[in-house]
Amino acid sequence: MSSPLNGPRRRGSVRLFFPVMVYLLLGAALSPQEQAEEWMLAASPFTVTGDSDTLGMSPLGTALPKLLLEQFVNLGNRTLLQGELESREDYELRQKRLALITEYAAEIKKRDGIILESITEREQAKKISAAETRIDDVKKRLEENLAAAADVFNRGKSSPEDIPAENRLLPLKLWKEDELELFTPAADITLQTQMIQERISALLTGTISMRGDYFLVSVRLTLFPGEIAAGAAADSGAVDELEMVARRLAAALVPILLNESPSELHFTISPSDSIVYIDERTISLSSGPVRIDPGIHTVSVEKNGYESISFTYSFDGGGRFLVQADLSELYEIPLTIVSGGSPGNIYLNATPRGSAPARVTVNNRPVLGEYLSPEGINTYFILYPRESGTVSIRPETIDLAEKIEKNRRKMYNSLGALFISLPLLFLSQGLYESTANSYILGRTSDLQSVYTWNTIRYISIGISSVLGANFIFHLGKYIYTANKIIPQTGKIE
Repeated sequence: MSSPLNGPRRRGSVRLFFPVMVYLLLGAALSPQEQAEEWMLAASPFTVTGDSDTLGMSPLGTALPKLLLEQFVNLGNRTLLQGELESREDYELRQKRLALITEYAAEIKKRDGIILESITEREQAKKISAAETRIDDVKKRLEENLAAAADVFNRGKSSPEDIPAENRLLPLKLWKEDELELFTPAADITLQTQMIQERISALLTGTISMRGDYFLVSVRLTLFPGEIAAGAAADSGAVDELEMVARRLAAALVPILLNESPSELHFTISPSDSIVYIDERTISLSSGPVRIDPGIHTVSVEKNGYESISFTYSFDGGGRFLVQADLSELYEIPLTIVSGGSPGNIYLNATPRGSAPARVTVNNRPVLGEYLSPEGINTYFILYPRESGTVSIRPETIDLAEKIEKNRRKMYNSLGALFISLPLLFLSQGLYESTANSYILGRTSDLQSVYTWNTIRYISIGISSVLGANFIFHLGKYIYTANKIIPQTGKIE
């Protein structure tokens, strides 16, 4: 039997346990270190302004931010600056400080109200002492908060290298992980509170100014908590090129979002006067290394009379890259293409080059050719020109596409016939073994049934074997015909 004193102690433990757990859970949820598991980006519908015909009626206000968010799917990691972490920590401390001040004022009011209670002096002194203890506890927590806030302020802005690596890089995620989901602020709650509740780290807002079929757009990026203006981008264009405008805006915002150092490209180019393009923009190499924003870029090297080189690569922030390009010179080779006397048309790399025999000039790179006979039958060939001469091709006399389709149907028909024969084979094999075993075990004396099913079994094996061979024949014929569609190699003599 439990003591009467045990009950109150347990209830007191429960009363103490739940507030502690709630405090710990809320602290964990609001802590900037814990919140730094991902960096959430959201966008609000853009404000549309313009003349009376377009004001508030254009769908661009929702279409453009959605297209913009599409550019940021799987963008990468954001590098947090020390100042950004300090801003989060300072906001948390300010929120807790406001709560502590409110709690302090409430405890003072409760203590002062004890004097007005109709109780004995002993009870009054006891209550006032307990109230003073609570007030001192709140004051202590308030002083600790102020000391922590002063520490954050004195630390100031630091470089990213001062932050441990695990806290520097956060995966950039879209709000609700949906690029089509736009955030609409509520009117009855502050924007900052909504950002904290939704765990949104940054918000894209914008204004679109309509000018007939054209528009101007400005986009702003705001960091939370603190409502810190992180950057902006502006662009313009026609309504029918909305996606292109979104791409240009995204290209301007990506460095701000990722917060990475620029990538440095060093070039070793031959010939040295080749033209270098990065994302279709001409780049000058005279001033040394080229700095570009981190991310995916396309680099091209071109020069007249030489084979161009182009590649796409994801350049990391702060990285140094060496781009080597040795262009191969292209030179012209005269050829004569003949087709066994047939006057069909010749195409090289999908460009008409006259009727056979055709005299053409090509460079020293592989060429894909096509011969089209007067009957409309195509023959494909590949040239590997190294020297001038005459190229002889063997024109096809039948329509390969039609022949391949015909052989394909025969192959599938033969396969179907093979499948149809298999049930009889399995049935006769099973019945033969069943009757044979029954005869051997003395369960039946009908030897004729054993002979009958054995004969049927052999016939089924023969039929399936013939049909199997027929299928293999038509499969080989189909593969042979299909392989003839591979371009033949033109021999230069």
